[in-house]
Amino acid sequence: MKRTCRVSGSIFEVDKSDLAFYERISPRIGGETFALPPPTLCPDERQRRRLASRNERYLYRTRCAISGKSIVSAYSPDKDLKVCERPAWLELDNRQFGRDIDFSRPFFEQFAELQHDTYKAAVMQDGEMVNSEYVHSCGWLKNCYLLFDSGKSEDCMYGVFCGYSRSCFDCMYMSHCELCYESFKLDTCYNVLYSAHSKNCNFGACLYDCIGCSECLCCTGLRNKRHCFQNTYVGEARFKELWAYYFADSFARNEELQALFKAFLADMPRKALRNLNCENCLGDDLSRCQNVHHSFNCIEAKDCRYCYDITYKTNDCYDIGTFGENMQFCYELAISGGALGKSEVSNCYFSGYIFYGGYNILYSSHCHEHCKEIFGCSDLRKQEYCILNKQYSKDDYYRLVAKLIAHMRQTGEWGEFFPLSISPFGYNESVAQEFYPLPRQQALAIGATWSEYTAPMTELRTSIRAQDLPDKLDTTADPAATAIVCAAMGKPFKLTPQELAYYRNLGLALPRFHPEERHRRRLHWQQPRQLWKRACAGCSTETLTSFPAQTPLQVLCEECYLKTVQ
Repeated sequence: MKRTCRVSGSIFEVDKSDLAFYERISPRIGGETFALPPPTLCPDERQRRRLASRNERYLYRTRCAISGKSIVSAYSPDKDLKVCERPAWLELDNRQFGRDIDFSRPFFEQFAELQHDTYKAAVMQDGEMVNSEYVHSCGWLKNCYLLFDSGKSEDCMYGVFCGYSRSCFDCMYMSHCELCYESFKLDTCYNVLYSAHSKNCNFGACLYDCIGCSECLCCTGLRNKRHCFQNTYVGEARFKELWAYYFADSFARNEELQALFKAFLADMPRKALRNLNCENCLGDDLSRCQNVHHSFNCIEAKDCRYCYDITYKTNDCYDIGTFGENMQFCYELAISGGALGKSEVSNCYFSGYIFYGGYNILYSSHCHEHCKEIFGCSDLRKQEYCILNKQYSKDDYYRLVAKLIAHMRQTGEWGEFFPLSISPFGYNESVAQEFYPLPRQQALAIGATWSEYTAPMTELRTSIRAQDLPDKLDTTADPAATAIVCAAMGKPFKLTPQELAYYRNLGLALPRFHPEERHRRRLHWQQPRQLWKRACAGCSTETLTSFPAQTPLQVLCEECYLKTVQ
């Protein structure tokens, strides 16, 4: 079935297996099955719509709606919302805002009003959190700062998707790593700097697609090598000389190494798709997956399509954007997942922030800890048989849900995720801006909102332009007491004593860029989440890749790439 995306106008295909999936997992409520219609948006626009509901980059100072104290929040203070500390939110019952269904009005309009009225947890945090106030969408952290979508880590700062890691700064997509810096997608690495897409490496820097390597510098495509520089064995003594030269607290030498790595990497072949131990899969950055198609950055998923950033035991799901884990039979969810005891997230649809158990949840947001049989609810915990946060008997719930779905079919809302217009975040605050960047007018034109809020500038006693910083850290007088003005944004930022000790320990220079700018630059490692046909540079066989055809890189099919691996 060929369909035309009603937003982009592009043609996309809904094949027989897609239609079979929609039929198989159509929600069954009160003994009645409610058929899911085929999507009206292409996969990219569906993903954009989900990402626009998520702010996982910006934190603000605001006032708790209950205590009045100053708190850290993912919601800027100019938003007319009831934002409160998470401990206070856990004590609330947002059923107090329950309301009747108005069958004369569109459902999304009514849900937007409910979402506005309920109390919001300022930040999403779960598990034991120790000295980790400035984090969002995280759990089980200790001594962490400005982490997002991360968990079970310690002494980490300025990261996204960092799990089971320790002392990692300015990193993204890290798992079981320690003492890593300015790196992207590392697994089980120790003391690895300025690197990407590598695994089981230690004491290395500027590595790309290296596995099992130790004491290597500026290398790509190596396996189980030691004491290498630019893919050439140099011996232990020479390696130590090079390491001492490049990591001597010197900004100029750090920059010299990264420029060398960039030039070296530009001439080296790239693997068309970075998939590992996969069976019958189509996508990129897939690991230990089976029957996963049109998906990106997934681990241990099975029978899934159009999924992004999902992990461990996610089965029979379509259109999920982060994070999975013990999830099954779900469709069109934004940042949802995680089991609670024996309760997993299953049979949930068109919802966001459904955490730690959930069953038969539809069109709801921020409903946690095994809510079940709820429809159109906001900010509930451990509840069932609720519509628009109003409690019903089981029989009345089933009767009203059937009537509401019939109403949504008439309004054209059934089968659609929440529209961009009711996101509590401006498009420029949301994760959508990272993957699908738009200027203000274009974002407004597609129905999104735009945040105009600018945080008040902290009064600075002393500051120094990044360009005026000395090359050597040791020559800077008490840098923790001085704000650095970002060389790119002109925005000041300060360093903590914890950061300074970290830089000194690793022989790194002081950063010249604001954390927000450092994150933006780190995204150059992030491939587009699309696939293009491209001829292999080795054998000319047509292959699929996430490297666009116009990219001036030597892209190889898997067979040809493996011949280049040392």
